[in-house]
Amino acid sequence: MKRFTYLFSLTLTVFALAAVVIIGCEGPAGATGAAGADGKDGIDGVDANATCTQCHSQDTDILAKSLEADGSGHMLGGHFRYGDRTDCSICHTHEGFLDIMASGAMEASKEYEDATPPNCRTCHNVHKDYDKATDFDIRFIDPVTLWDNDVVVDLGPDNNICVSCHQPRAMEPAAPAVGGADVVFTDDSWGPHHGPQSAIVWGTAAYETVGDESYPIGGSTSHANSAGCTGCHMVEPGRGDQAGGHTLSMTYESRGTAREFTASCENCHGGDADFDYMNIQTDVTALWDSLDVILHAKNILVDGDINASTEAPLTLTADEAGAVLNLLYIDEDASFGVHNPRYVKALLKNSIQAMSN
Repeated sequence: MKRFTYLFSLTLTVFALAAVVIIGCEGPAGATGAAGADGKDGIDGVDANATCTQCHSQDTDILAKSLEADGSGHMLGGHFRYGDRTDCSICHTHEGFLDIMASGAMEASKEYEDATPPNCRTCHNVHKDYDKATDFDIRFIDPVTLWDNDVVVDLGPDNNICVSCHQPRAMEPAAPAVGGADVVFTDDSWGPHHGPQSAIVWGTAAYETVGDESYPIGGSTSHANSAGCTGCHMVEPGRGDQAGGHTLSMTYESRGTAREFTASCENCHGGDADFDYMNIQTDVTALWDSLDVILHAKNILVDGDINASTEAPLTLTADEAGAVLNLLYIDEDASFGVHNPRYVKALLKNSIQAMSN
């Protein structure tokens, strides 16, 4: 025990002496150096919670619009299954549409296996800048040059995105020029495809047969220069998820009966205005039926289709082919005059006149 105590004391003495030697070897402190330059301040961080809650809050506005859109033809049309068709996906899918809006082409650059229907992000800049002011901005607002005839259509920044798809497709054979060459058909399928509405609203791309009726100047009607597409199809308040708003629907069903959603009609025309305001649909339907009868009587159409095949081609004059185009054009537009009454009536009356001579 005495030996341990002796050794422990000796160890402490050695450490103490070593400390004295080390401290004794340290020199005097040097002069204080010059201060270094200030560093660059960093950027303040963003409160992610505050950013998200601009939209994701107790507010039900987004939910309401989502429910409306979910019941729209865009979401329920089913045609987004055409994602594997580069010429169909451009309007029937979200991916194909963004593809051509970036390229300017009339066909998607590839097939889309997992395509989605046109949705919120198709029209709006959702989660681009993560703020409420820009998330709901329309993606594409510029005037649109039509595929079929290169006419520039400008229905306004809230409507031009609609024009991008709801326009006639380029046709093969090409649409006839007024008074131009004959047109040869080798099959029974032809026409402006299923979405020529914007061209009808503007007043262009049909066959403007020379006749007694004059045609309004393109873009001169109130539906083109003030209402546009959204002024009628997206009027608010709508009827829940049935009509108006983001449903874009102009009809709805109530107790098993199809009804017209006429709020937008009444906003401009007053009273009890409906789709047949001033008998426009009644008159156009009668004119359309008359032209249809003439074209069938001339054996140009058979059961609604062009009477042509590879084995039996059909050659039509420009006026005959133009009459077929106008019939199909107005049928595919589906408003039967509502979109542009004067233009549609002039097309039909002049085509009937030309076919009756």
